[in-house]
Amino acid sequence: MQLKTQDWRRERIFPLSLQTVHWASYTPGEPWLVLAGNESTRGRIELVDLQGGEAWRYKANTTHPVAVLLPEIRAGLILQSGGATQIRYLDQH
Repeated sequence: MQLKTQDWRRERIFPLSLQTVHWASYTPGEPWLVLAGNESTRGRIELVDLQGGEAWRYKANTTHPVAVLLPEIRAGLILQSGGATQIRYLDQH
């Protein structure tokens, strides 16, 4: 099967600030995309609200952070150098 990218068209643009994405994840049943990467020389996590079209940005103390969403406790964790930082992403609506 040949993929014809010339027929692709944009459906929606999401506001990201990351220059490099090292990791992406989603949680089944949640309208969020988790991106981990770098903005300049700093590590960042961006949670992209796929329904609302907003991106929530979090600092990380390492250049390769990872984040997971835990909707059952209305929180997420940024896993980084020295431990984990809890975030309350569902309270931002």
